[in-house]
Amino acid sequence: MLKDSKYIKYLSALCFIAYFTSYITRINYGAIVAEIVTAEGILKSSASFVITAGFISYGIGQLISGFLGDRLSPKKIIFWGLIATSVLNLLMPFCKTVHNMIIVWVFNGFAQAMLWPPLVKILSTYLSKEDFRKSCVTVAISSSAGTIAVYLFAPMIIYLSGWRTVFFVSGTIGMIIAFIWILGVSKIESHSNENNEQQEQIIVDINKNDNISLKNLIFPSGLIFIAIGLIMQGILKDGVTTWMPSYISETFNLDSSISILSAVVLPVFSIICFEFASFLQKKVFTNELTCATVMFFAGFSAIVVLVFLSSYSVFLSIALASIITGCMHGVNFMLNSLVPVHFNKFGNVSRISGMLNFFSYTGSALSIYGIAKLSEVCGWQYTVFVWAVIAFIGTIACFVCIRKWERFCG
Repeated sequence: MLKDSKYIKYLSALCFIAYFTSYITRINYGAIVAEIVTAEGILKSSASFVITAGFISYGIGQLISGFLGDRLSPKKIIFWGLIATSVLNLLMPFCKTVHNMIIVWVFNGFAQAMLWPPLVKILSTYLSKEDFRKSCVTVAISSSAGTIAVYLFAPMIIYLSGWRTVFFVSGTIGMIIAFIWILGVSKIESHSNENNEQQEQIIVDINKNDNISLKNLIFPSGLIFIAIGLIMQGILKDGVTTWMPSYISETFNLDSSISILSAVVLPVFSIICFEFASFLQKKVFTNELTCATVMFFAGFSAIVVLVFLSSYSVFLSIALASIITGCMHGVNFMLNSLVPVHFNKFGNVSRISGMLNFFSYTGSALSIYGIAKLSEVCGWQYTVFVWAVIAFIGTIACFVCIRKWERFCG
């Protein structure tokens, strides 16, 4: 376990840039899908299926990555994941049909899945509980920073040289960061080799205990309700983020590049929500499920307002969408970042992290195609109403799990 604050900050910085890179090589297609639909003349639902396919493979890959993260070197898993996603991004501009895009993005989903569970494993191995929480906030912010970077620079790149260049830039950055990651973590391993060996030995000994298994942890911890909550937040977090540009463009008749740029506000507010969620969990409610319930309900309230004022003002719509996605990022921080560390004592932190992320992106996969189809058939007014129902279900799922999770954590 790291004691030197310099190396703790160094590890957090490496995890920040690695996860930042995972976002710019994963959500870039979703950020520019409105432009691809316009430029290539394809249906919105067809273009969205590329994202759905990527989310499905990403979700399934989480289960594999979680299993591998507890058994193989997390450092190397993340390195090869970054290399693979970079190569696949560089291939994307050469795809001439939607079917080709689907194939590439499915493999990209698997490559991306190799990042989060091993990242949680590394942080939980090297850091104390308090340092882990702080680093999780940093890593969570990196996802918003990556989203901001994509939504800020993608319109500029599209304006200068078209949507294909977005993938060339993303892939090149990914390659560079992959080597920065492997060299940086190797330096940390050299510094803390003795303590790291002790920590891993503890985990190995725990895993040898036949009385502790994943299935014996699911019901006492309330993981079923947590999974339902994660599916609901996944639908809203990625669904609203992905289709907000199209919603703005179609509702207020704005150019697609302008509507993409307007969506940069969403992750900016998400950063504020990460900090607020961390404060809420540390100072007000120590129970992660209580915090998740509060943030789910806040998101539900914002959606209800949007239902009645969806076409009133473009600025109001963007503000409400920012609150919705910000609250869902807060829920995700509680359930996907802080909950898994409680399983570290059982030696299951990577598997639990992978499993929870699987449910989160199951929701994401359902939302991308589902929201596109729903908005095409029923319009945005009805689609926003469905968002409210989803947020309500998520609120209830987290609420009923509060006591069970409190007993599990002791």
